[in-house]
Amino acid sequence: MIKPMRTYWQSLFLISTSSEIPSITNSTAVPSQKHNHGRCLLAKEESPRLCSWLKSGTMRSRFMVYSLFVCVLPYILLKLLIFLRKPPNQTTKPIATVSQESTLIIRIYKGSIIMKFTKTLLASSLLLASGLATAETDWIVRAGFSVIAPDSNNHPVVSVEDATSFSFTLGKMMTKNIELEVLAAWPFDHDITLADGGATVGSAKHLPPTVSLNYHFMPEATFDPYIGLGINYTFFWDESTRGALDGTRLSLSNSFGFALQAGADFNLSNNWLINASVRYIDISTRATLDGVSLGNVNIDPIVYSLNFGKRF
Repeated sequence: MIKPMRTYWQSLFLISTSSEIPSITNSTAVPSQKHNHGRCLLAKEESPRLCSWLKSGTMRSRFMVYSLFVCVLPYILLKLLIFLRKPPNQTTKPIATVSQESTLIIRIYKGSIIMKFTKTLLASSLLLASGLATAETDWIVRAGFSVIAPDSNNHPVVSVEDATSFSFTLGKMMTKNIELEVLAAWPFDHDITLADGGATVGSAKHLPPTVSLNYHFMPEATFDPYIGLGINYTFFWDESTRGALDGTRLSLSNSFGFALQAGADFNLSNNWLINASVRYIDISTRATLDGVSLGNVNIDPIVYSLNFGKRF
């Protein structure tokens, strides 16, 4: 069986390279030799000329192509025969059935995703609700008096003096420790004096509503300190002049700025409490006199408050 196989492969090479390779039918077999590029084995004998042809790029490429066709074509033909002889009961599923099954799989997949998302959302909602429930979502009302003490060096020409008025706050405990608070008050009436001599030359009223987020450190303790950060918008109106500025028209612009505070609740029985707080409010207004700008008046007051309150 070795001899015919040798003849076949030799004939195959001869056919593929008939224009390039001389006949090897009369070539004499010689013992195996080791070449620089490896061995060239053909059955039990070896042809030096055949080895030199196989080492060339053209012969290797053709050999690989022919071997591929010899090995792959029978396999393809065999699979084709098996497919043609398949029994009639092994029919493919109708397109509608496949489509229905695919739709069902897609619906199941989407349903599982939606179910997971729903479970996650529900768990988050329950966690938030439990946090709010633990916080005992209270309303806190505080009412008392506040003193606004402006910065003493708020303008080189005029100075805004202190004022006291009724104030109150409304707070909502968003969580156990975080409170949303709104500050309101009865209008504060400030005297305006000359910075050098101290004589009163005018007055103005203002309201400084402030919204803050307060963090309570010990909300369940008798002494509950807190700090807060917020924003403020101050309205000025009813400006008037007298003395050295009598007969002129004074105007102060509204102001927008930030606010800081620190305070404490002294919790009493039956949800009653006493509150004390200190705030810094960024208030800066532009002053004009008969339409002529006097520049910015940096009031920037410290606000001291003492209140009596109750939780609801």
